[in-house]
Amino acid sequence: MRYAASGSSDHNIDVAAFFRALAETTGDRAWAGRAGVAVSFLDALWDAEGSHFWTGTGTDGVTVNRSPVPQDPQSWSYLATGNARHAGSLDWARDHLAARDGGFTGVSVSDADTFKVWFEGTAHLAAALRRRNGDGDRETAARFLASLHAAQGRAPNTDGYGYVP
Repeated sequence: MRYAASGSSDHNIDVAAFFRALAETTGDRAWAGRAGVAVSFLDALWDAEGSHFWTGTGTDGVTVNRSPVPQDPQSWSYLATGNARHAGSLDWARDHLAARDGGFTGVSVSDADTFKVWFEGTAHLAAALRRRNGDGDRETAARFLASLHAAQGRAPNTDGYGYVP
């Protein structure tokens, strides 16, 4: 049976992490090979010049989709792989997706609109920055986490229990 990677960078990150876990849990090295296919697909979507990951492929499954550039593969890739070669994607997300909204700071969902803070994505980036632990990463993560903590208590639509839809 042949396994093909989907056309989405973030889905391939999910698949790679899941298949790696299956390889570790089952001891079946075939899963590690399948994880490698997903990571190879992700590597093909790396823009070394811009230090970020593209969205994925277009409907033809080959042409790189360059717009919009989403936040999730920038942080998830580092959380899933720890690959230092792609660590610049964290800086790209921090710099290009910076958002401020209603007194909250963080990052947006994509470069298509940076007017709203995406709380979930900001948490992903904070976790990835803490994992990388480079110059200024802990401080940036702490600022993001403080903003998220404040949002849990006073963002519009908060439920009072830490959930902000």
